[in-house]
Amino acid sequence: FKLNYDDKKKTKFENHLEAKLGFYSSPSDTVHSIKTNQDLLRFTSKLNYQGVKDFYYTIQAQVWTQFLPSYDANQSDFRSNFMAPFNANFSFGIDYKPKISKGTLSVYLAPLSAYNYRFVRYGHLAVAHYGIRNGRHHYEDFGTILEVNSTLQLLKNFTWKSRLYYYTTYKRVEHGWENTLSFSFNKYISTSMFIHSRFDDKARSQRSDKYGYWQMYQNMMLGLTYTW
Repeated sequence: FKLNYDDKKKTKFENHLEAKLGFYSSPSDTVHSIKTNQDLLRFTSKLNYQGVKDFYYTIQAQVWTQFLPSYDANQSDFRSNFMAPFNANFSFGIDYKPKISKGTLSVYLAPLSAYNYRFVRYGHLAVAHYGIRNGRHHYEDFGTILEVNSTLQLLKNFTWKSRLYYYTTYKRVEHGWENTLSFSFNKYISTSMFIHSRFDDKARSQRSDKYGYWQMYQNMMLGLTYTW
């Protein structure tokens, strides 16, 4: 859902609410008949004031969490849940919005002006999975944000939507890159592939011996649609 304001002069106010929820079943998981494979609730708000040409002075607020608990295979204890974690980021920076013929592009940079807050309502998760000190439910820090959002019409029926997020305090790094490739065979049938990589070296317990702090999620869908 998007709700935007543009005075056609200097000021733009952009609001974007994303909600994703998907399910799957796996015969190898004897504990859970259904689990979530997509779960996101994220709200982004930007207030832009135009400076030079395609550069905007920007105040950005972004908050996100998930709807439902998520589980490892054959485990009864959840690894994450609603408000566990809850993430918030507030920053002031420069947003570069060039006019391109086949899509949209936004490159937002907030150097040393981003406030990051994470809250986990379950104490055992806060310590075990999210690097929060024992007895606390949150941490906060300041750093730099780089966020790139783009939608490109590569071919008539082929679209690439991308979101690159990079946050660092210069002691730790949190990174995510979401890519959705969509192809329409005709106005009734379409397919899409979602690829999401993430990195968070604050989450020490999730470190893999093979991949370190990198995580990768892929999903391919074939569906029916109607365009008018």
